[in-house]
Amino acid sequence: MSLVKSIFPALPLPASQHHSYRSFLGLTCLMQISTRTEDFIIDTLELRSDMYILNESLTDPAIVKVFHGADSDIEWLQKDFGLYVVNMFDTHQAARLLNLGRHSLDHLLKLYCSVESNKQYQLADWRIRPLPEEMLSYARDDTHYLLYIYDKMRLALWERGNEQPAQLQVVWQRSRDICLKKFIKPIFTDESYLDLYRKQKKHLNTQQLTAFQLLFAWRDKTARREDESYGYVLPNHMMLKIAEELPKEPQGIIACCNPVPPLVRQQINEMHLLIQQAREMPLLKSEVAAGVRKSGPLPNPERLENVLFGPHDCSHTPSDGYPLTPTSGPAAEEEALLDTRCLIATAVITLFNEPSAEENGKRPLTVAQKKAQNIMESFENPFRMFLPSLEHRAHISQAAKSDPSSKIFEVSGFVSLSETTPDP
Repeated sequence: MSLVKSIFPALPLPASQHHSYRSFLGLTCLMQISTRTEDFIIDTLELRSDMYILNESLTDPAIVKVFHGADSDIEWLQKDFGLYVVNMFDTHQAARLLNLGRHSLDHLLKLYCSVESNKQYQLADWRIRPLPEEMLSYARDDTHYLLYIYDKMRLALWERGNEQPAQLQVVWQRSRDICLKKFIKPIFTDESYLDLYRKQKKHLNTQQLTAFQLLFAWRDKTARREDESYGYVLPNHMMLKIAEELPKEPQGIIACCNPVPPLVRQQINEMHLLIQQAREMPLLKSEVAAGVRKSGPLPNPERLENVLFGPHDCSHTPSDGYPLTPTSGPAAEEEALLDTRCLIATAVITLFNEPSAEENGKRPLTVAQKKAQNIMESFENPFRMFLPSLEHRAHISQAAKSDPSSKIFEVSGFVSLSETTPDP
């Protein structure tokens, strides 16, 4: 409780050291909190059941909490301790808004404090106990200078905004959005492997893709059961290498891994059975379109008020940007009715179809239509030249229909000539 009493009226700055390689979801091993006068290092493995006490100050809106790159910290605090953060300032977001070029904490320490950070313990195993003095000093430096950096960046944002709070408000809003993030436990589905497959940007056939899917499912099941990370069970590049090679023997799987993960060596026979199952698939080109999503309707920022709307038609838009036409009233209602109408285009001149009598009777022909009709009447269908005359009907016998080798047309009468043949 002495820690809570010390930081409650002050300005705390929490940070954490997280370990994710030997745990499926990862675990927070250490927490650093700095005030204006003191630095605290909390052993979260020892005090895990008592961490809830910090919610009193972390959720107090009267206390500003300063983080750097809090996207992961917010989720870790929720997952491991049920802690939530209110009223947070993220110096990473401030560095982005100030266009500092580099946004890392190491760069901010060098820029504002002239301190060179020691990266030796950046990837250290923070689960070990007791922690060496060097690692404790490294953890302390993560938060010791950050309140000073917070003051400097807040002043820079104020000056950048011409002594207006606009720039500061942007950082506060972005930090608030980060605080609203929720931890979501990863869920395995039959299509989970597709996300990783699309990121690899490689094309696999059906056998290779089946092996990739089976290995992905095996890795997920093993990682959850053994409480190990994906990278410890079977790294992505090794899994993809095995799927591409499709080794026929267990030793081939071992050859694809360097170094060989311990769980792969232990369960090599099970993995070999999965590869054999994939090799039994028919060898076809995979139809999975990596990176291709279902195409939907294109976003239309403009609302089509009528069928004659054009996105580049500026005739109805004044120079001030406001529409000339009213947005309400009888004219607008009549225009809205046009949304459900559509125009049907018809051919002016046609070769095979004749204008209907209904159209000819109702409306008089214009000069252009008369010219079109004369042109249409001058056309002669070449197919009709080989058909019998419409004035003298031809009789088609049933025998001609059933027997194609006989005469197709059997004329029942003779066509009288327009002129009789003169006598010799």
